[in-house]
Amino acid sequence: MMTILKYEMDVIKPHPFFPTIIERELARRGLGESRRVLFYMPSNFSSMPRILDEIGIDAFVVMVAPMDKGGFFSCGTNDDYTISTARNAKRLILEVNPRMPRVFGDSSVHISEVAAIVEHESVLTELPFRPVSDLDRAISKYIVELVLDHATLQIGVGGVPNAVCSALTNHKDPGLHTELMTTSVAALI
Repeated sequence: MMTILKYEMDVIKPHPFFPTIIERELARRGLGESRRVLFYMPSNFSSMPRILDEIGIDAFVVMVAPMDKGGFFSCGTNDDYTISTARNAKRLILEVNPRMPRVFGDSSVHISEVAAIVEHESVLTELPFRPVSDLDRAISKYIVELVLDHATLQIGVGGVPNAVCSALTNHKDPGLHTELMTTSVAALI
């Protein structure tokens, strides 16, 4: 996975809401040297638009699909808190990627809102499927016992969520509330 975040950086102070393996490695290295390189901000996903608006974003960089005839760029797979943050940022910088799918709904920005455009074609980031281990299956049994028929689920990524999805196949009419779609969730559907 490519990232602009480097341990040696001094200008950028990362404040992740959802640390990935990259941010966790930066934090681990910093702890080993008593150096703070990461400023984790715990939050609920649904609070993100409000929090980012309150913080105030000077420059926001987001990957989008190419512009349509009306001058709109679709945020594609970035259709979460991205659109509100893009509209509230002081400067909006777009990375236009022809591989980004165009989606419908309130998920686009107009060329008039854009400060700069960078064209770059790259494959979209995908998390690899993590095979389910015996430990994942054992943990999932405890979780599945707590899930009632007709329950609304929020499924994450990893071995345990994959095992939970596999074990829920006999549950009746589960609902789904999620910001992502994994192979296990698709199989459950």
